[in-house]
Amino acid sequence: MKLYFKYVSMLLKCQMQYKASFVMTATGQFLVSLHCFSIIRSCTSPGNQTM
Repeated sequence: MKLYFKYVSMLLKCQMQYKASFVMTATGQFLVSLHCFSIIRSCTSPGNQTM
């Protein structure tokens, strides 16, 4: 487990060298996740009768 945390630490240090890229990647991943959850929520709403 210690090796895993060391790897994650190294990965974050490398990604933070390019801060704008890191922020855009994190924002993009958040927006994609939010979009997927909104699709799932709309498909499972009580008024939705898809068959």
